[in-house]
Amino acid sequence: MADAKGKVKEAVGWLTADRKVEAEGRAEQDDGDGTPSEQDVDAKTDEVREQYGETPDESDAPDTLH
Repeated sequence: MADAKGKVKEAVGWLTADRKVEAEGRAEQDDGDGTPSEQDVDAKTDEVREQYGETPDESDAPDTLH
């Protein structure tokens, strides 16, 4: 059930261009019980932003200075 919920959340995030929601969905799919830690979500958010080239300096690396 958590996997299905994660897939839906990922799709909704993709459709709305909400990278945080998309990352939460991916993290829920990777986590066995569907409750990923905040660190897991943050790591997935960085991966999603890299995937779409949404880094401030266009280097495809997460910007550590917000």
